[in-house]
Amino acid sequence: MALVNRGDQLNFKLTKPSDKVYSSDEEYRFLVHVVLGAVEQRAMEMGSKTKDDRRLMTSLISNNHQGTFLGWGGLVVAEPAPRAVTGISRIDVGGEIQPGQMDSIESILTKSPPSEYNQVDIRFSICKKPIGILLKQTKDGKLLGSAHKNEELIKYAESANLPIIRIEVSPSQSVKSVNVELLELHTGTGTMLTVDIPNSDKDFYRVQVLNKGLSNKGVYYASGDTKRTARTMKINRYGEMTQNLTKQELNAVITYLNQLMDEQPDKIDKEDLEIIQQEQKKLSFT
Repeated sequence: MALVNRGDQLNFKLTKPSDKVYSSDEEYRFLVHVVLGAVEQRAMEMGSKTKDDRRLMTSLISNNHQGTFLGWGGLVVAEPAPRAVTGISRIDVGGEIQPGQMDSIESILTKSPPSEYNQVDIRFSICKKPIGILLKQTKDGKLLGSAHKNEELIKYAESANLPIIRIEVSPSQSVKSVNVELLELHTGTGTMLTVDIPNSDKDFYRVQVLNKGLSNKGVYYASGDTKRTARTMKINRYGEMTQNLTKQELNAVITYLNQLMDEQPDKIDKEDLEIIQQEQKKLSFT
């Protein structure tokens, strides 16, 4: 994959945010940071020096590539200075992008369903304050993502006098057949196993196992110093993701994976299955 120019020509060509609804066929580009903690606190942290030189993880979205972490909206980030961008990846790599990975900007915006999202890492200490907030909605105006987080984002935008961007998300077809992909991460920093499993015409299961390798750091869904970590999600047609699966659903996933392990041992092995099951046991079944 072609690399971007690390000089002054690094430009995401971002759209100036407006307080409006952007239709699914209207061209735009926004850098979005999905906030898991307190919105106002995260906004205040942006541009501040950190002891560990942390990264702000964002996604570059367009009307053809609307995916974000969890399928949520978030803080809209201003065009970063080239020196502030530490990595660009067409996929979420499970943590900080490893040094040297700079996929081209155009390559990470290829037309994709809302379940697929890219990753752009920016230095906290150099990034600017938010220039707006972004909400996702269906064509008939129903907000997507976390209702609580949406309220928090709107409250912050109103207090900071920032535009509220609303984008219409086009639903995709659900996964029709099992898909298995084992991706080698940049320069030998590990592998990412992704297994998509059909569930219904409204959603599908996605299981991911990150084999961190020797140098992968900043993994945000890992536990301890384990070499591998995993997550199991249910994803709907709008790209909304949840790990709140029932025990029956998780058992069904394991049944699929056992079959796949017999059919494709070069991609999924017993260690993958063990870490998947370990991570599942930590969840509260509904």
